[in-house]
Amino acid sequence: LPKPDLESWVFEPGLPASAPAPKSDAFTIVDEMRDGWLDGAADSLQTSEWTVHEWLHFLNGLPDDLSIEQMGVLDERFQLSLSSNDEIRHVWLLWSIRKQYDAGLSGLEDYLVRIGRRKLILPLYRALAESEAGKETARVIYEKARDGYHPLAVQSVDQILEDQKP
Repeated sequence: LPKPDLESWVFEPGLPASAPAPKSDAFTIVDEMRDGWLDGAADSLQTSEWTVHEWLHFLNGLPDDLSIEQMGVLDERFQLSLSSNDEIRHVWLLWSIRKQYDAGLSGLEDYLVRIGRRKLILPLYRALAESEAGKETARVIYEKARDGYHPLAVQSVDQILEDQKP
């Protein structure tokens, strides 16, 4: 085997030109499974070995016209409303808010009270704030969650809800 160019690897910025380029078809496979499922191939979703990133890719690639019935099928089969992974649950909650999928919203309050990461809570509050009913729900939940949030998160949610609290 040739000796690696240690000078480039250790002392130069970036990856050396000789670095191997990783290749993966994981997301292509997820796309094909998603498309098959959307076309009616109920058994096309073989997810037992999916990583969190594959799940996020699947969920983020669902079409805007996804129906409540399709959400119900996914939720029943994969228990997405009960996911213990906060990133997956976040995306599923966003879908549930947008589609008004009540079964998916059952854990929204618990999630927003328990989670404080801005990247996970702000999109949910923004989605809720798109309707007056959603904004009211957000205010009720926020009243319970606010004291547990970092001051930057509080400032951001206050702005979203137009609730400029001292």
